[in-house]
Amino acid sequence: MRPASSTKRLACTVLTWILAVSLTGCRKQITDGILISEWISMINEEAGILSYRQKEPYYLNITPEDRCFGAVQAAVEWEILDPSVAFEPDDMLSREWMAYTLMNLSGRTDNISGTYAADLNQSRFPDAVNNAIAAGLLKTDSRSLFHPKDIAAKEEAEQALKTVIGFINHREIGKPEFELVPKEDIPMKEIEADDIDEDTLTARIPEAVTGDYVYCRREGGQEIYQVESIEDDTAKLIVPDAMAVAEEIHASGSQTVSFEEALILGPNGEILNEPQFEDTEHARFRNMSARGLLQQYKVNDWVISLRASGGSITAHAEKQLAHGGIVSSEVGLSGLQVDYDWNSDQGILDNAYFRASFHTDENFAVQGTEEKYLYGDFSRLDPASFLSSISSFYQEKKDVIDATFTLCRIRLPLPQAPYASIEADLRLNLMADGKAELSLGQDTVCGMEVRNGSIRMIKDFDHTKEALIRSSFHFATGIRIGLNMMNMCLCDLMCEAGAAGTASATVHLYDEEGKMQNASTDVDAYAADLMSDGNENAFVCADLDGNWILDLSANSKATALGKMGLSGEVHLLNQTNAPLIKGIGGHYENWQPVKECTYGDHRKGEESDHLRVSSNIVIENYAFSLASGESKELKVLAVPAGYSLNNLVYESDDPSVAAVSGSTVTALQSGSTTISVSTSDGKYRITCSVIVPQVNGDAADSD
Repeated sequence: MRPASSTKRLACTVLTWILAVSLTGCRKQITDGILISEWISMINEEAGILSYRQKEPYYLNITPEDRCFGAVQAAVEWEILDPSVAFEPDDMLSREWMAYTLMNLSGRTDNISGTYAADLNQSRFPDAVNNAIAAGLLKTDSRSLFHPKDIAAKEEAEQALKTVIGFINHREIGKPEFELVPKEDIPMKEIEADDIDEDTLTARIPEAVTGDYVYCRREGGQEIYQVESIEDDTAKLIVPDAMAVAEEIHASGSQTVSFEEALILGPNGEILNEPQFEDTEHARFRNMSARGLLQQYKVNDWVISLRASGGSITAHAEKQLAHGGIVSSEVGLSGLQVDYDWNSDQGILDNAYFRASFHTDENFAVQGTEEKYLYGDFSRLDPASFLSSISSFYQEKKDVIDATFTLCRIRLPLPQAPYASIEADLRLNLMADGKAELSLGQDTVCGMEVRNGSIRMIKDFDHTKEALIRSSFHFATGIRIGLNMMNMCLCDLMCEAGAAGTASATVHLYDEEGKMQNASTDVDAYAADLMSDGNENAFVCADLDGNWILDLSANSKATALGKMGLSGEVHLLNQTNAPLIKGIGGHYENWQPVKECTYGDHRKGEESDHLRVSSNIVIENYAFSLASGESKELKVLAVPAGYSLNNLVYESDDPSVAAVSGSTVTALQSGSTTISVSTSDGKYRITCSVIVPQVNGDAADSD
C-alpha cells in the first residue's frame, strides 16, 4: 500500500505543476522586482524631491530609524503617498502600487470615463490603474487584464517613471496669462527715481514713517520699496516681499530670451545695452541693432569683452600676470528659454513652477607661465640645495590667481506680463597656481516646482568636456536666472558649472651613489617639473586629482520662496561621479599616468643623443593646447627595442581640429582631438590629447 500511496501523491504533484504552468504559461514570468521602499526612494531621487518638513512619522510602522523614513515622509508631503493607505515597505512593488504612486506623482488624479482593464475590480486603486492605462503609461495583456496584484517588473517600472518625470519636468505652458491684484489696504506714495541713492538704498522722503511703502517709475517699469528705518530725515529702504503687497498673483508663460532686446548692465551698474521702448506700459523693447552688441570694460585688473547677438551672449575675461603669462576665461550663454507658472492668493502660495533651459560654453586657461621659470638654471644644483632653491625662486615668481566677480547683469521684461521680468547674472569664480586648461560645453535644464508647501528640483544635463591640468585650480561660472515682479524677486535658479583639481609634486633626489630620497614640496608640480629639467639628480612625479562641478540651487534668501523656506539644491557632478579626465586620480611621470612610481635606487637612463629603449613609445608631452594656426612638434623620447623614428605613424582622430604631418601637429579650429603615435606594425601605441581653445572671434563667426 505504501508504494501506491507514494505514486498517487507524486501524480497529484505533477498534475498540480502542469496545471500551474498551463495557467501562467501565456504570461511573462517576472524574474526581477523592487521593494516598495526602494521604489519610493527612486521616485524621490528622479523627481528631485529632496526634503521633508514633519519629523513625526506619518506611518506608525515606519520610524525615524528606518532607512526609508525620509523618503516616505517626503513622498507623503508631495502627495505621492497617503497615510490612510497603509503598506509594508519591505513588500515587493505590485503593478497596482506602481500605477497608484505614478499617477499621484503626475498630479493627474481626476477620474476618466470608460474602463480600460477587465480586472479593475481586483485592484485596491482602480481609478489610478484605469488612468495609467488610459494615458498609455501602463498596458494590459491580450485579454485586457492588468493583473494588479502581480509583482511589477523593474524595467517596466523604471521606464514608466522616466515617462512621468519627462511629463512633470516639461510642463506645457498654454497661452500667457497675467493678473496682479495689489492689496487695497496698503497705501503707497510715489517718489522720484532720482531721489533714491542706489548705492546705499536710501532716500529723503518727507513725513515718511517706518513700514511705509513707496514706489517710483523707471523706464521699463515700476519699483516698490518699504521704509525699514528713518534717521535724520533719511529713510533706509528695503525691497519688500511680493506676497506682502499683492492680494493675488497669477502669471504663466514661456519666453525665449533675445539678449539684443535686454537691458544689460556691467558689474558696477554701468549700462552696456539700453534698448528703446515701444510701449512703456508693457515694457516692450525695440531691437537695438541688427549687428548686435560689443562692449569692453574693466573689472579690477581684468579686461572684459562682452558680445551679445540675438539669442547668445559671450563674456571673455583676461588678465596679464605680473611675472609672465595670461589667464583667460570665457563663458557663452545661448538658447535661454524660461517657463513659469505662479499662483498665489491672499498671501498664500497655491503652486509655482519655474524652469530654465540653456546651453553654455566655458573655457579657462592659464598659459605662458612656464617662461618665468626658464630664467633660472637649476640643472647643476646638488640634491641638498635643490628643494630650497626652487622653493625660493617659486615663491618669488609665483602668480596667485584668485578672483570672484560678476561679468554682467541682464534684465528682459516679459511682453505678456506687465511689471514682470526675467533677470540673469553671469558670474566667474577662479583660482589657479599654474598651468591649467579646461573646455566645457553643456546643455542644462534646471528648475523647481512647489506644491503642497513642498519643493522639488528639476534637473537634466548633457555635456562635452576636455581638461589639461598641471597645477591646483578651481574654475566655475555661475548663471543665476530669476523671475521678478517689478523689483521684487519671486523665485530664482542658480547653476554653477566648472571643475576643480589638485596637483602635488614629489621630488626624487639622487646622491652620488645613486641612492634615492623622496621629498615633498610646496612648489606646484608643473613648476617643479620645469625647474628640474636637465638636472640628473632630481626628477619630479605628480599626483593629480580633480572633478567636474555642476551644482543647481533654487530660491535664494532674497526671493519670496526663499523667505518661505522653499529652497533646494542638488550636486549633480562631484568627486564621486565626475573625474576630470580618464585615468586621473593617480600617479604621473612625465605627465603620463602610471600604476605606481617607477623611480628607485638607480639613476634614470643615461642621457644620449639617441632614442632610449623602452617597453613602449614615450613622448615628451601627453597633453597640450595650441591656438588655432599654431604648430608644435610631438617629440618622441623613447621607442621599443628594434624600432626607430622611421617606424612610427602619426594620426589625428579629428583632422578638422588639429592635423598632423610627420611629427608636427597644427591646430586648425577650436575643439579637442587625440593624436596617436604607433609603430607601423601596430604593436605599440601611445596617445596625446590636444585642445584648441575657442577664442572670442570664434563666437562671432558662428553668429
